[in-house]
Amino acid sequence: MIVVSGFMEVAPDCADRFAERTRELVDATRREPGCVEYRFARSIEKAERFEVFEEFVDQAAFDEHARADHYRSWNRALKEFQVTRVSIVKYVATERTVLA
Repeated sequence: MIVVSGFMEVAPDCADRFAERTRELVDATRREPGCVEYRFARSIEKAERFEVFEEFVDQAAFDEHARADHYRSWNRALKEFQVTRVSIVKYVATERTVLA
């Protein structure tokens, strides 16, 4: 299982447009066969900060996501939103336990 977690910050005047554009990415990614979870959540403390969480069944599914047209299109559009900070980390997990 592949888990990706982190955050992105964009210029404050770009945050609403970034959220709209990212909604398209989230909707399309959630329909990918290997996607378990895919979220961008806007911070309640800083409107231009978006928390990222992704979970894919395996590396092949993650790689397929990276090649998907909707992801590549979104990635090319990032420069429009003036990304100011980003920290995203990929983890390889061997077990998934639901706690609640």
